[in-house]
Parts: sequence; structure tokens; C-alpha cells
Amino acid sequence: MSSILFSRFLVCLMADIWIFSSTQLVPKPIKLNMVRVILGLLFCLGCCLVHAGEIRKIEINQTPLYYHFCQGSKPASKLIIFLHGAVAAYQGQTESTPKEIINLVESNIDFINTLTENGYDVILPIAYNDYNWLAPKGELYLDSLMNQYQHNYTTIHLAGFSDGATGAYKYFYTHPDRLQGLWLFNGFPQHQNFNKKVDPTTFTDYDILYVSQKNDKIIPYEFLLTEYRRQKITNGQTYFILLEGKHEFTTYTRSDFETCLDLLENHADEQVLSSDSIWIYPPADGFMVDNALVEIYSFRTSIARNFGMDKNVLATNLSETQKLEVL
Repeated sequence: MSSILFSRFLVCLMADIWIFSSTQLVPKPIKLNMVRVILGLLFCLGCCLVHAGEIRKIEINQTPLYYHFCQGSKPASKLIIFLHGAVAAYQGQTESTPKEIINLVESNIDFINTLTENGYDVILPIAYNDYNWLAPKGELYLDSLMNQYQHNYTTIHLAGFSDGATGAYKYFYTHPDRLQGLWLFNGFPQHQNFNKKVDPTTFTDYDILYVSQKNDKIIPYEFLLTEYRRQKITNGQTYFILLEGKHEFTTYTRSDFETCLDLLENHADEQVLSSDSIWIYPPADGFMVDNALVEIYSFRTSIARNFGMDKNVLATNLSETQKLEVL
């Protein structure tokens, strides 16, 4: 039985149990036991959905490396490779072994389900010691995956959260010829000053998303916002989205992921301006859709000061924010 059919079976079974337990004829102790059964079935349903991916393996220098391959319900022409965070937790391993999908996406199965339901396949590599996204061998890992899958899809996007987003940023800007898009969730482009090596003017036709959270105290959103502005100047399909939450991938919702997809798939011609539009330069630090400013994102002076950010960047942001508030 496929995971989809099994999940439908569980849902129907839970509904029948709930209806039966709601009748007045069922004693209270039995009702409590039925509630426990429903909770257990819900757990099984969650496991069914989470474990829908197929575990695959590649070898580099005789080192086995595992990853999950999550296939959509229909043949897909688009692929997203998602890099998990917390790579330090994958150091010091004595054996390369598969890890559960639920750990790689911080229990956020909405990310995988939203993508596979919208025409994407998803790959989730599992870091192993130095084969992680912040180390040189991590590049070999991603190279091997690209070599294996690049001819199977017309579009490949690289995504990641936290350390994964930082690694995705580095790989994307090192190998732009191999990818068509980038999704960064709570990343740190300034890692080892890598952002200073990037010339964003050479990137003009890519799907690029920077996503962060307002209360992220580990990597404040301003670190992504600075790179968003640099890239937006020459690449119209660049977006920055600031949402509620801390440094937690699990708090992103299905609606958030659907917004990401909508921006990239339905607003490709947004550089065409109407006659009553006003050019804003540098690009506004905010959420822009079809050249309309939806929300302003301001640099926080305290963050800029505490993290030693460029004073010119802060001054520019404050100046542009004041102009936008007048408009």
C-alpha cells in the first residue's frame, strides 16, 4: 500500500472511531481509550507522510553518503535540493548512516508536501563529518548530486536553512551555471566574508529568495537584507520575505512556502512598470510584489551596532526608509 493510500485509510479509520466514541452509549473509560487510539493513529499518519522519501546513496572516495529523494505524485521537471542546518551535529561520526527526514526539516513536513504537490521533486542530502555544506568536501557532495540529476530536470533550485542556507549561498554563487534558483532561509552570506567575493551584477536571470524571521537572534535578518539589496539591483526575480518567528524552520507554514512558489512562478515579468510607477534606487528594503511595495523592512540600529555592520549600509537603509514613508 502506498503512503498516500495508507494515510487515507488512517484518516477514515480515525473518523469512524471519533463518530462511534461520540455517542452517549459508550462509557467514559472506553472513550478515553479511543482518544488514545486516535492520537496513536495521528502519530502513524505523521510518520507515513514524513517517511515517504526514498533513501538513496552515492559514494565519494569510497565514503557512502545518504540522501532522501522525495518524488511528487506526478512526473516533475523541477527539482529542489534542500540542505539542512546544524552541520556541527553531524561531525565526529564513526559511520555514515541515514537520518530521518523529520530531523532534516525540523519536523516541517509542509515544506516537502507543498513542493511535491506543486511539480517539484525534493532531495535532502545528509551531512557526514567533513562532507557538509560549510566545508570543502561539501562542495564535492553537491557536485556529485548535480552530476547525477542535472539532466533529469529543466529547473534545479538549491535551498537551505541556517547552516544549510549559508552553504547553499556559497555553492550557488560559485556554480551559477549549474542552477536556476536559490532559496535561503535564515542564512549567513557573510560566513568567512564569502559575500565580498560575490559580484551580484553578473546574476541577471535567476529565481532568488531570501527568507528570514523577525525574532531570529542567531542570524538577524539584516544579514540577508544587505545581500538582497545588492542582488535585486540587477536581478528582478529577487525577493526578501520577513516573517514571524525565531531561528526555527519548523515555524514556517504551508502558506509561507506557497507564497515563495507564487512569487517565483507568477511574477516573472514584474520589471515592466506602469506609467504612474516610481523607480526606487537602491532597491527598497522590503517585500515587493509586481513592483508594489507591500511592507518596509528597516535595519535595526541596535543590530547594526552590536554586529559591527557597515555604517554606510545602515545610513542608506534609514534614508530610503524615510523616503518610502513619505511616498
